[in-house]
Amino acid sequence: MDPSEFGTSTIPLQHAPYGPITAEALTNKNAGKVAVVTGAAQGIGAAIAEALTISGATVAILDLSVEKQQKTQEACEFHGGKIRAYACDVSNQDAVMKTFDEVEKDFGPIDILVNNAGVLVQRPLIMSDFDSFWKQIEVNFKGVRLLLNLYLFKTGAPKDVQEKYGSPKDEEYFKGLFKDPPILCGQTCAWLATGQGKDLRGLYIGEKRHLAVIIKFLTNV
Repeated sequence: MDPSEFGTSTIPLQHAPYGPITAEALTNKNAGKVAVVTGAAQGIGAAIAEALTISGATVAILDLSVEKQQKTQEACEFHGGKIRAYACDVSNQDAVMKTFDEVEKDFGPIDILVNNAGVLVQRPLIMSDFDSFWKQIEVNFKGVRLLLNLYLFKTGAPKDVQEKYGSPKDEEYFKGLFKDPPILCGQTCAWLATGQGKDLRGLYIGEKRHLAVIIKFLTNV
């Protein structure tokens, strides 16, 4: 079977083979960079924060409360990393903007954003309530979009976009960022990842930036 027969989305990134991602391999790979990790109180988010610390990044971890992130912070500090925990509801636009401002005040411009925060109500649909369902939408979709938009703006949105829509504090910014709200579907992600669609790459992230998109699917609904 030839993957190229099935379109761009099935073609893997072209890179040289690499070994296991060990602590030694990560050391100082992100030295001097500032990273933000959401949903860092436990699980994948906590592991990513620790790996970024080992790689030399200064890490800002976000979750609903600072207390819940204590173990993550201690694990990162064990490696000698510079880390700070922030309480932030990623589905709340004002909270996200305030937290980003605090991170930049504490550490400087943000270089890396890991949109990890997510919720999943693991109950049969007939037994779940609408508020629980909507919370998933707010965190898993709205939250990701809020953080991505703000990150793109702070890391260098095209000048004409800034002039037209102002800052994320303005209502029009979130209504019309990049002229039409960007929708990243699977095919678009493949174009970005494989280097095709250069105009699209420049529009979203600039020629010198990389964008990793993780699409989470809700199952057992």
